[in-house]
Amino acid sequence: MRRFRRRPTTLIIIVLLIIVAQFALFKPVRDVARNAIAAPVIAFDTSVRKVRTFFSLIGSITELSKENADLKQQNNELRAQLSNLSALKNENELLKKDLGFSKTRSDLTLLPATILNYSPAGTFQALTLNRGTKDGVALEQAVVSNGYLIGKIKKVSESTSEVWLLSNRNLLTPVLLTEGKTSGILKGGIRGLVVDTIPVDAAVKVGDLVVTSSMEGLYPAGIAVGTIEEVISTKEEIFVSARIASPINIRNIQTVFVIK
Repeated sequence: MRRFRRRPTTLIIIVLLIIVAQFALFKPVRDVARNAIAAPVIAFDTSVRKVRTFFSLIGSITELSKENADLKQQNNELRAQLSNLSALKNENELLKKDLGFSKTRSDLTLLPATILNYSPAGTFQALTLNRGTKDGVALEQAVVSNGYLIGKIKKVSESTSEVWLLSNRNLLTPVLLTEGKTSGILKGGIRGLVVDTIPVDAAVKVGDLVVTSSMEGLYPAGIAVGTIEEVISTKEEIFVSARIASPINIRNIQTVFVIK
């Protein structure tokens, strides 16, 4: 019975407090009460926003990482395409030079061959070709690329052959210098391609073309070997030496021609 009497009393007190709180006198109390109630709500809302911002940032980072990976893949693909185009362009230029050489030397029978292997070890440098005796390849045949002599067949099997390069120290090549007026023997080694024992009065000079000599019938005459890069001499010597530069980079070619 007492419980039921307390409830109306409590209700009346609450109503009176609400009414009294409307007066200006109780504004500070009202503000404190409002702030006390609002503070937890504001704090919760701020926390929720921070959590949302955090996860949004994580999502943005993940998306940027994925886009970056996609861009890297596209960049690698474009680089590969450019490399392929560059390789095709170089190959096309080399084939044009080979075609030009075959037209100017119609007296020679040229057999195209693909390089299977390159052995640059030390001074014994050689190539392995995919042509052999079944294709008409024989020992001592000259091998050219882009119109320049690069070596000679020194080993041959039924389906493959080995080419000793001009840089091979065991290969000697008779050549002509100073527009065919002076002969010499070109050999490879640690100094590069060099022609020794050139008479000092031969007047060789940098830039002169060096071609093969038909001396002893070892090579067809007139095949370009390179140009004189440096003349080596001293005042006391009666002979000079010439260092020869070839424009052919063996590592950049895939096809050569065997002169049958």
